[in-house]
Amino acid sequence: MYNPIPYSDEYAEFCRLRYNTRRVFFETLPLFLHDNHGIKTAEIPHSNYYLELKETINPKKLFDSLQVDMVKVNLLNHPGTTRFVAMILDVGDVASAEDLLQRRVVLRRRNQIRFAYKQNLYTKLMDREGLEEFYELYRTHHERRKFRVRGIEELGNIFAAFGDRAHLMGAYDGDRMVAGLLFVTYGTTLWMIVNASDYVSSHKQVNNYIYWEVIKYGFDHSVERVDFGGTPIADTGNIQYKRGFGAIPVPIYSGIFFRNFKTRVRYWVNQKVWHLKLRFR
Repeated sequence: MYNPIPYSDEYAEFCRLRYNTRRVFFETLPLFLHDNHGIKTAEIPHSNYYLELKETINPKKLFDSLQVDMVKVNLLNHPGTTRFVAMILDVGDVASAEDLLQRRVVLRRRNQIRFAYKQNLYTKLMDREGLEEFYELYRTHHERRKFRVRGIEELGNIFAAFGDRAHLMGAYDGDRMVAGLLFVTYGTTLWMIVNASDYVSSHKQVNNYIYWEVIKYGFDHSVERVDFGGTPIADTGNIQYKRGFGAIPVPIYSGIFFRNFKTRVRYWVNQKVWHLKLRFR
């Protein structure tokens, strides 16, 4: 399951803009260097994208070579603690979008998608020019669900870094955007990054509609896999929702390694202080 995005210059620029990281390569492995709660850190890699390696990570080599005090890893199918899964939909072996709908999508979701097509909805494929309209929908959606709301500049960084590989697809009911999804296509991979939908229009299955339209777009542009992003194992509802489109959960090993006990304690204290500041802000 090779994923080219973490190796790309566009992804490195995205991480620099969003997280203030610097990418380096250790042998063939892309690492992102940054300051994490006051500790020099190498992260593999630093976002919702995950690498799959055939050999284990040796943190000591990274400590000595990169002069860092902490190593954080997010790796597919790697031995160790699993707290997240990557939800991956394989679309490389189907003959048509209808074949994909029949073979991958579960019956209930299939019926919901077909129902949405009867609601006079339509889509627009946009670039950065649609971001302000989408952001209002995104902000309302995330505030209602008590999710963290990113600034519009943070979403704009996706377009700044990935250029014409970044897209925004909006679903419309009349002249009003009722759902939207921001995604990136890179080679044979489609990466879904941010989505939002209008709660008032949920009875028209607008969220299922926009997800399916983006999946179809990927299929029509020779994508072989659709990455729905990382999902905590505890979030069973989200996992089941993505399973409805045929996505398969792939275990992600998440680990943190410290140079010594002193570093571990310093990280724990700094992290607690940071959370307290957020709580009483």
